[in-house]
Order: sequence, then C-alpha cells, then structure tokens
Amino acid sequence: MSEIEVLRRASERAVEATREHADSRTDAREVAVAAIRATEREVINALDGAQLRGMADLMGGVGVPWKGAHLRKKNLDEALPMDGKACLAVSEFGQLVFVQRDVENYDGIALRPRVTPVLDEELRAEDLVEVVRALARVLARHADRADASAARYADVLDLAARLARALDR
Repeated sequence: MSEIEVLRRASERAVEATREHADSRTDAREVAVAAIRATEREVINALDGAQLRGMADLMGGVGVPWKGAHLRKKNLDEALPMDGKACLAVSEFGQLVFVQRDVENYDGIALRPRVTPVLDEELRAEDLVEVVRALARVLARHADRADASAARYADVLDLAARLARALDR
C-alpha cells in the first residue's frame, strides 16, 4: 500500500471518527442537560421552600456575603476567584447559577457577587457527573445540619416539659 493510500484511509477514518464524536457529544449533552435540570428540580422540591443548611460564604468574607456551593470544584466551599471568573454553583434555594465577583463596579476589590441563572446552552455534558456528586454532598450536609437542629429542638422541648412539671409541683 502506498503512502498516499495510507494517508487517504487515515483521512477517511478521521472524518468518520470526527462525525461520530460530534454526534455522540451532542446526544450526550442533550441527555445530560435534561438530567441536570431534573436533579435541580428534585433539590428544589426536596427543600420545599427552605434554604440549604451548611452553605459557605463563597465571597470568602470579603464584601457582601453570598452563600452557596461550587459545582465544578472538589472544594464546595472555596471562595470565588478574585479575578471575576464565573463559577457554576448552587444557591441556598437549590437553583443552579453562575456566580462571580462583580469586578466592574469596584476599583479592583470585588465586594458584591453577581449571580445569573444558568442557561441550558451553558451546561456541558461533563457537568452531569460533577453536578450530581456536588449536589449529593450538599444535600447530605443539609440533612446532617437539619437533623442536628431538630435534635437540639427536641432537647429544648424536653427541658421545657421537665421545667413545667417541676414548677407545677
């Protein structure tokens, strides 16, 4: 087989592989976005209007606080980058948003977060795994905090009942 024939076959294979890659990426992205949105709805429904507990201030204590969790980073609680780069996050109410420091309105010190809803076209197929894992961690932390709070309220109720009995003697 000549070098030209080898090149021609390699080129044909590359065209086919490129086409298949683009098709599979498009299909995966559509399904992933639908799954991410379904997961977001599940979180919002689970909260039933309550706020997620245990959320960190992603502004890192600089300026106006904004509580949420990163969805594309291993550290859910890492402060937002100072350069104003937008980060995919979940808000206290379970909504997927992009949040960034508002660097345009201040002299180099971003004191306020800028929060915008995430559009479907801004999500990637690869976000599915990261979003699901991060939301599972956020929900587990929320449940742990809610359980601990409920236990403290049960202790308060118990103490109040014992005090009432003791004072009625």
